[in-house]
Amino acid sequence: MKKIIVFLIVLFASVSFAQTTVVYRISSGEVKGISQTGENWDLSISPFFNQVTDPTFVDGYIWQGPDPTNRNRVLGYAKIYVDGIVRNATQEEIDAFVVAREEDRNIERANKAKEYLQDNQKLRMIIKAFADIVRIRTNAIAKWNMDFKAAVAASTSLADLQSRVAALGNLPDYDFTEMIEAIENRISKDD
Repeated sequence: MKKIIVFLIVLFASVSFAQTTVVYRISSGEVKGISQTGENWDLSISPFFNQVTDPTFVDGYIWQGPDPTNRNRVLGYAKIYVDGIVRNATQEEIDAFVVAREEDRNIERANKAKEYLQDNQKLRMIIKAFADIVRIRTNAIAKWNMDFKAAVAASTSLADLQSRVAALGNLPDYDFTEMIEAIENRISKDD
């Protein structure tokens, strides 16, 4: 008799307190995992996913957990979480899953690149020097362009235009070695 009571208590506890958890991509609602055991996924590794407990399932569910065959992106299998409800995703929503995943990956890559740049002082100096050389070159081209426009506007004849344009200075050509040298000199300037 005791065994039956213990069995019923265990059965009641497992039925009454079992939770269904769903992990979904925040940007698209794409369901990435379903657990009937109340499993809590470690979401601290990604800011792109969230977890919900005991949502309403409109169409039931067939698969659980990550699917290496990507069946969770197939019409009839794919699920979407929207406003507390998990349901089958439409083909348009499935197509949007791919776009949302790429956007999230691009954000993640950009964040990692920024972190890397912040943490790597030497690389940061190189990029800063390169950007400064490009800025100086761009400003020189912009100044020449403005001077050219001024020469055209001020000219009174074709001969006058020719002489004014001829009087403009030439922009120097830089080969690769000279560019590297300019970057190295710019880096030394910060030392």
